[in-house]
Amino acid sequence: MNPSPLDDIVINDKVNEICALEGGTGLTPAEKLVLRGSLARQTYKEIAANIGYSHTYIQQQVGPDLWKRLSDVFGEEIKKTNCWDVLPRLCENANLMPPPFKEDVEPLNDPEPSPLSSTTRKLDTASESLVQDWGQVPDISGFCGREPELERLQQEIVDGCRLITLFGTVRIGKTWLAVKLAQKIRDQYTCLIWRSLDWNSPPLMQDLLKDLIQVISGDKETKTDLSYLVDCLLNQHCLIILDGFESVLQTGVHDGSYRSGYEDYREFIEKVGQAAHQSCVILTSREHPQDIDLMEYQIPKVFSLKIDGFGESTIQRMLAPKGLYGSDGDWRSLSSRYEGNPTVLTAVAKDLKLFGGNITAFIQQPNLSIPTVTLYLFEEQFQRLSQLEQEMIQFLANYHEPPLFDDLVSAFRENALEDLRTAFSSLMRRDIIHVREGRYFVRPLMAAYIQDCAE
Repeated sequence: MNPSPLDDIVINDKVNEICALEGGTGLTPAEKLVLRGSLARQTYKEIAANIGYSHTYIQQQVGPDLWKRLSDVFGEEIKKTNCWDVLPRLCENANLMPPPFKEDVEPLNDPEPSPLSSTTRKLDTASESLVQDWGQVPDISGFCGREPELERLQQEIVDGCRLITLFGTVRIGKTWLAVKLAQKIRDQYTCLIWRSLDWNSPPLMQDLLKDLIQVISGDKETKTDLSYLVDCLLNQHCLIILDGFESVLQTGVHDGSYRSGYEDYREFIEKVGQAAHQSCVILTSREHPQDIDLMEYQIPKVFSLKIDGFGESTIQRMLAPKGLYGSDGDWRSLSSRYEGNPTVLTAVAKDLKLFGGNITAFIQQPNLSIPTVTLYLFEEQFQRLSQLEQEMIQFLANYHEPPLFDDLVSAFRENALEDLRTAFSSLMRRDIIHVREGRYFVRPLMAAYIQDCAE
């Protein structure tokens, strides 16, 4: 028996209210159900069976995310095994606190509000409320640049684009761009949902559908029917962002297939792209899904944008405050050498401290050096490749000059020509190689990783 005068339903509602005030968004439908079951001391398996989600999704993603979030919001460790003791006390204490001033909850006249500023917001042109569920959206307070990309994407959305894919190499800024875009266009929609597809346990399609439909319906529906979701997209203006779509694609192959158990994501993509709805689904991915690559040639309202690195002016705006200095040419060389990759260049800025921030002295080094703290990014990317892809980019990285296709056919004569073409198409979809004037080039950072680390 719960010793607190607050029952489980009241605790659940109070926790949701506190999360909305302190963290900017209330609990997701799945989090509410997990919390309610946990307060009743149910196991994850029992919770999953009762609410219709898969056990793996509840135990490995929803549960851990929920306890971390609650611990951050309340400033005290909250776990599944202590929530029934800790949360009643914390909610009782919260009842004794005076409510915050409105200015503390939602600042006035904020020209570019954070996605975490409120759970709901009134539209400027209608009395209908905007439902926002940002999930585990990252903080982009340091965002800069990307004006041309944002302008292009906003125009595509104005033109009625219903499926957009932002793809590019590791940590090039796809997620940040998607957040910034969502901030700018959210008032065009009645419902906004952000979901990050965790690589270790991305949600099965039935779990994702149930989650999306619950949010869109205001917790009134718990269906797992793709056709029902498409109806929602037809009848409402929804903006759905799925970050990290590569998580559902199979590794170790170059045929663009999906992971076992995630094959129905293909149908999801097809239905969302083909149906004439009034909503928009945005994907970010380290590789361009093959299905979408084909759809773009057939459906005008499907659009993909390859995200390249930043130019030297943006890199200078980012890194000059960290004590780096040099001529315009130095900044251009630094940006080019590291492909304008903001994550890698931020790590390079730390290495530059050894040179007193002097870019001129740093770029005089003969070899491209990847900061140790970012090597794992390229290891992850390399390990996603098929064996043939790995062998091909190792050949490209160590060949005396960028080869022609005939050179590659000669070097890999034991492989069928069609297999070589498929592998090269895959490497281009993964943004690891590019072709210029008939010659094949490996991206400099991946080439440096291969020459230094790959076996």
